[in-house]
Amino acid sequence: DWDAGDVGVVPDPTIAILNIKDIKSKVIEKLNTSCQDNAKEVEIDPATGESTPSPDCATYGENDVKVFTYSATDGLLDYIPENSIAEHVAKGLYNNKEAEQNIHLLTACEDLIYAAAQGWQEDKGGRYRDDIAISVADLESDP
Repeated sequence: DWDAGDVGVVPDPTIAILNIKDIKSKVIEKLNTSCQDNAKEVEIDPATGESTPSPDCATYGENDVKVFTYSATDGLLDYIPENSIAEHVAKGLYNNKEAEQNIHLLTACEDLIYAAAQGWQEDKGGRYRDDIAISVADLESDP
């Protein structure tokens, strides 16, 4: 932003085409495999001799994995790590009725915007603040 302020910048967007079913399959496989790899106890089937992880390992399915996307301006990304944004947005998108703190998606986005604005205020003392915006889309709609 600082160097380009005098001349202006037209960014080249990053575009990726992703297959949601492939993403979900890979995540499910990794979740299920990582539990089996980290299992401390195994059960051996006397008939076949095959080992299986202890019952403490959950088995994940397609409904356990949610896919969403967000787009944010650099004014937000300058102060909030991408993973933190994703985690906070997910809390707003996929409220867990049993969780202690449920937040609405708009509140989650406001929290992120306020946090970034605070970062700009602390760094620039109110003299400058970049644009701060976020857009969220839940990609879990039925075809």
